[in-house]
Amino acid sequence: MRRHLSYRCRRRLKRATLALLILGVVTAGVLLISFLYLERFVVYTEEGVILRRGDAAAAEENAPEPEPLPEVEIRTVYGGAKRPVREEETEAAEPEEFVPLQGYVVYYEDLKDPDTVLEKIQSDPDCTVVMLEVALGSGKSCFSGTFSGAGIAEELDAEATDALLRQLTGQYYLIAMLPAYQNTAYALANQSEGLMITGGALWVDWDGCYWMDPASEVSQKHLMDLCSELTEMGFDEVVFSNFYFPSSSNIVYNRETPGYAAVQKAGALLSNSAGLLGMNVGYCDLSRYISMIAPGGNGHLIFTETEGSNVSGILSWMASGDEADSEPSIEAVGSGEASPEQTVIFCTDSHDTRFDGYSILRSLSE
Repeated sequence: MRRHLSYRCRRRLKRATLALLILGVVTAGVLLISFLYLERFVVYTEEGVILRRGDAAAAEENAPEPEPLPEVEIRTVYGGAKRPVREEETEAAEPEEFVPLQGYVVYYEDLKDPDTVLEKIQSDPDCTVVMLEVALGSGKSCFSGTFSGAGIAEELDAEATDALLRQLTGQYYLIAMLPAYQNTAYALANQSEGLMITGGALWVDWDGCYWMDPASEVSQKHLMDLCSELTEMGFDEVVFSNFYFPSSSNIVYNRETPGYAAVQKAGALLSNSAGLLGMNVGYCDLSRYISMIAPGGNGHLIFTETEGSNVSGILSWMASGDEADSEPSIEAVGSGEASPEQTVIFCTDSHDTRFDGYSILRSLSE
């Protein structure tokens, strides 16, 4: 037969349990407070744990806090790496002398023989920068990677070009060059975001390629994704060619913002976004479209097909920010405090002395 405790016994048992619980809570609280109080007197050494006492502990506790270090500003060194510059250093240091970059531009045709490319570059002791064409207007790429949905360009060996990239990474300032809006594969995959003609078909350019609409958010995101992936692949800078709105009466463009203004807005957004993420973005193929370029971010402006007679005019225009042709002027072309000489690179095989003193990229066949 089961015995039941009397009411009085059960009541006493509950009181005892409650008292033990309260005692446990109080004890844990005292231990916690003691631990927190004593923690500042504990020193961990190789010999073990030491408890500090007396005036030494008090003196150390009341010691004044160390003065904070001055803020560090990150400056971009064109053609090189970034280094921290302390505030007092910027005030006292003399401005660094501009040293022109010298190097090569490697096109798709060159990449068919990557061994010769590497030999040519490594045999030139003055070479500090290499610009590689990484994708074509068709959308096909010259290197493996997810940035091209159209696969590898014809007659290229992706393993060989990837090996070339690995050998150049870290040894030279590497620039990835590719079309911005001229991209047949991407336009076909996103036809509603492309430039169209009457009837809704995609507009075809002189190379037989389709173009993306610069005002399209899909297009803008795609360019940002390209910058991110190419930077991860080891490139120090991403330079876009064909960064303009093509002039053709066949294009039907019904947006409120004119095409050239859409390009400038997209360029400003791209440059600012890339700059915040520590990526360098520049633009090339500017000689024929100088009035339509977007504001340069923290990268270079690369001019191709430029005659020596145009060099001083280009630099003067950049320095002044005056209007070119009938399009809006470009404010703050280049990066921050960088001078036009630091920002500009000329792609030329000419030995015209008017190019002397400026950064030059020559073709491998020169």
